[in-house]
Amino acid sequence: MFEGTGAVLIGPRTFDVAIDVWGEDGAFGLPCVVVTHREAAPVHRTKTSFEFVTGGILPAIARARKLAGEQDVCIMGGATLALQYLAATSSMNCGCI
Repeated sequence: MFEGTGAVLIGPRTFDVAIDVWGEDGAFGLPCVVVTHREAAPVHRTKTSFEFVTGGILPAIARARKLAGEQDVCIMGGATLALQYLAATSSMNCGCI
């Protein structure tokens, strides 16, 4: 599912709802950027790290792209996050799971 993905961009609700469910591995084995208004220290799981970016969608996209290197950034979350991304970039390759 995450072949070719170098980082994951998620919203705060996705993080809040799923962090305990994902367990100690953190689900992805990839760096994650959480777009949020709340300042928080990074969360490190065995295979996944979560960084919180409070400056809006553009700084979050920039951070996720940097972490991903030459690989893709996966957006995981609800419509609010997807709409913010589209408004900022005007392009998206979609795959629904």
